Amino acid sequence: MANLIYEGPKKIKANQLFKCRLTIEIEEEIETGGVICVASRHVSDIGRAQCDNPEDDNYIEFSASRSEAALTFALLPGEHPWNGGFSLIVSNGALRKGDTVTIIMGGEKGFRAQSFSETNSGFRLGVKQNKDAPWIVSPKTEADLFEVTGADAVRIKAYVKDAGSARANKSVCVKTEDVYSNIGYTAEDIELGVYLDDVKYLGKIKVGKEGVSADNNFFVPPDDKWHTLTVVSNDGRFFSRTNQFGPPLLDGLNVYFGDIHSQSGLCDGTNSPGYLYNYAKTAAGLDFASVSSHDMELDDTAWEEIKRETKQANEPGGFVTFLGYEWSGGEAAGGDNNIYYKSDDGALVRNMVWRNAWCVPDMPDESNDLAETIAKIKQNTDGSDEFMVVPHCGGRQCNFDFYDPGVMSVFEIHSTHRNYEYVWRDVINRGLKLGLAGGSDDHRGMVGDCAAAARERFFSGRSRLICVYAEELTRGAIWDAIKKRHTYATNGSHIIISFAMGAYIMGDEAVLKTGSEMEFNFTALSHGFIDRLEIYKNNDIVGRYCGDNQVNQVTKYQGVYKETVQKGENLYYLKVIQTDGGTAWSSPIFVNGE
Repeated sequence: MANLIYEGPKKIKANQLFKCRLTIEIEEEIETGGVICVASRHVSDIGRAQCDNPEDDNYIEFSASRSEAALTFALLPGEHPWNGGFSLIVSNGALRKGDTVTIIMGGEKGFRAQSFSETNSGFRLGVKQNKDAPWIVSPKTEADLFEVTGADAVRIKAYVKDAGSARANKSVCVKTEDVYSNIGYTAEDIELGVYLDDVKYLGKIKVGKEGVSADNNFFVPPDDKWHTLTVVSNDGRFFSRTNQFGPPLLDGLNVYFGDIHSQSGLCDGTNSPGYLYNYAKTAAGLDFASVSSHDMELDDTAWEEIKRETKQANEPGGFVTFLGYEWSGGEAAGGDNNIYYKSDDGALVRNMVWRNAWCVPDMPDESNDLAETIAKIKQNTDGSDEFMVVPHCGGRQCNFDFYDPGVMSVFEIHSTHRNYEYVWRDVINRGLKLGLAGGSDDHRGMVGDCAAAARERFFSGRSRLICVYAEELTRGAIWDAIKKRHTYATNGSHIIISFAMGAYIMGDEAVLKTGSEMEFNFTALSHGFIDRLEIYKNNDIVGRYCGDNQVNQVTKYQGVYKETVQKGENLYYLKVIQTDGGTAWSSPIFVNGE
């Protein structure tokens, strides 16, 4: 094997140019045709190495201590998820034990750092001793070489938590942001004034150099109106308007916002589970979250860390967490699915599709497909209510041939990969009873609030959310709401919507007499301005509504859609589109006409 020594800055600002020296100490012979790979993760947008022009960004030069060993540069990466970076191929001679390879990164200008924050960033070393040899890969912990921090703050974001409830004390979270949406750096504390509906002064918030200020409580007398808070600095440099908040739209049920799909640094994501939960709670202003890392990259120690941090972060009434992971099998074996547990404990049943030295090299053979995974989990739980499976489309598309109504209640219609309404149409055509959820599948340490990288290569960037109608902010209540499909999805906006037909709300099943009249009542409270609302019957739009000729000025819309019950099964749901592209989809109401 070999050992990597890093000499360079310990803290680097996002997208900054930096210079460093890498020394690779050879511990075992590398023959002609052998490879030394300096790998970065596939989600990183760190600069692409080049050795053609020292005056350009990302120039590297390299040499071996043994003069007869010739090295050739190649943009040859490792394997997923460390399939970025570059390699040096031993094109002639050999490297012996005790030799060194020196790599100078940066040339005259510097090497471009990735554009998102990471507490432990760096390069991972892989070696092939000859062209046909398998990879020998250094532990992931040895890739923790430096920290990438946010750049200078240019704006703020502010959120009101627990927005759709009758609680008078409203908790406000504020995050400073750099141009890449990281937590931004400020040279001194920022003092912000808080105003109700742009007019009434409520008090001050101070944001320190750490860039986040959470749990700022302001008393807003309860009424039947919906409000926003304006948060602005004295000099006007920083300004944000929060999401709307107000009384419950459905009797006895509050609206809570969450993101239950986020990768961590224990797999191909960024930062620790503890960091991510704190970010979701304080910077992203979420009510609940789950860190659901890829199964094939988690060893038993990593799974224990996720369980421990998930339990520790759970605060009933304040912030709720769920234990979970992403089962990332091949499409023929079930595709991507997220698995969650109701309690603080649960089995990690890994898929058998992924096998390479850059994942968990000694991963046990545990499951051939999703059906086998579900069966094994059932053997280790008290019943299907103790866990749930949420089909997801990402690196692999979920496969609804493995649909199991006992453990599947919602489908993730949107993630940072893209919009999956075309898959949703297939769900409808198959007659599957699923509600809707959004999930960011964030890989960059910004759960619930992620954005595209400066040099985006894999994701569309914007975060996605699952929103639930639940009686209270506890794990049990949120869990029950998801199981009942009392959910809606957004593509990141904190839009509040309701969709009901009499006593039936989104996600419910109704058995009605054929020929009777139905009246669907719907409301949208935007996080921006409303462009239009659409009512769908199965895969067809049967109602379209816009802002009463108030172009780009509508923040609230209430309407009614009426239809006669037809024989057989049909579903109805609401879609809301904002002028900035923010979108929300309600879970359907399923109607069976008899």
